[in-house]
Amino acid sequence: MLIGSALVMCAQVTGFIFATYMPSYLTDNLGYDTLHGNILLIPIFLLVAACLPFFGLLSDKVGRKTLMLTGAILGLILDIPAFWLMMLGHVWTTLIGLFLMSLVLMFQISVQPSALPSLFPTHHRYAAMALIFNLSATLLGATAGSVVTVLES
Repeated sequence: MLIGSALVMCAQVTGFIFATYMPSYLTDNLGYDTLHGNILLIPIFLLVAACLPFFGLLSDKVGRKTLMLTGAILGLILDIPAFWLMMLGHVWTTLIGLFLMSLVLMFQISVQPSALPSLFPTHHRYAAMALIFNLSATLLGATAGSVVTVLES
């Protein structure tokens, strides 16, 4: 249950930051208007969607554990430089920063749907997955924007 919660947390924290926090960060903190802040996110989301099958194929070659561990390590290494790049104030550096964060997301969410079920015996699989996913996403993922806001002040 703890391993599953950690796997969900890694993906959901980055996902929630992208989906809920980043639009307001781009407008409130970096000075983009609402339209342009959201337009910057569109190519990143399209890139993530296009790359997920390739990350899934990569996990078949190197393994789910390797891919998720790589994503977690990259998250630790790349998130601060990603925000630093976004704060430089240029559209192209903002896009590079968003791309770095999306790379972390791709490593995590590409294999999570296959990694989580493998953690539990068949007769407990759906109940355990529902419990860890929803609790972790709610408690850890949904609060990520608030945590980032506190850290930046």
